[in-house]
Amino acid sequence: MVEVRMEQVNYRSKTLFHEINSDDDELYFVIFADSWEDEPVSKVESKIIDVFVKYSNKFSIDDVDKAVLPYRYRDDEDEDNTITLRFCLKRKTKDIQINDLLTAKANGSIYGDIYLINSIKHVIYHLYDDRGLDIISSQKKPLEKLYVNYNHWILDGLTCSLSSIKRIKYSQLLDIIL
Repeated sequence: MVEVRMEQVNYRSKTLFHEINSDDDELYFVIFADSWEDEPVSKVESKIIDVFVKYSNKFSIDDVDKAVLPYRYRDDEDEDNTITLRFCLKRKTKDIQINDLLTAKANGSIYGDIYLINSIKHVIYHLYDDRGLDIISSQKKPLEKLYVNYNHWILDGLTCSLSSIKRIKYSQLLDIIL
């Protein structure tokens, strides 16, 4: 049963990714990870670099843009020194081992939150785990085909008709259930 479920997760996540991205598209391969006081930055950084090494062709550490940010989920009562690290690598889709990357993320074997950003098509793809993924766009055109062809994969609260998607004017989010 679990094996069948994971086959479905892998099929859907890869199908949707390839539906909105072509091999020659430039992507920003972005990973966010948090470093707590008991886990040094160097350890977190090492885990992230390992992801880039494993899933991107022609990897060079010089190509990675790294930023140290305030903890992204901080609330007013937090007193620890947790920080968020953001790593970004620009690559063509064909230079990222997408199918392996998505399988590993769905299986929970990748550290951090991964976003694949297509700046030309204005689409952000975020597979959070085997429960689902988000596809976000500032334009409706990249999402129309997904609404039409994969409407049955979209969470019930977000399912809508093609006529309603054509009326949408602002940034949109598809929350896909896998």
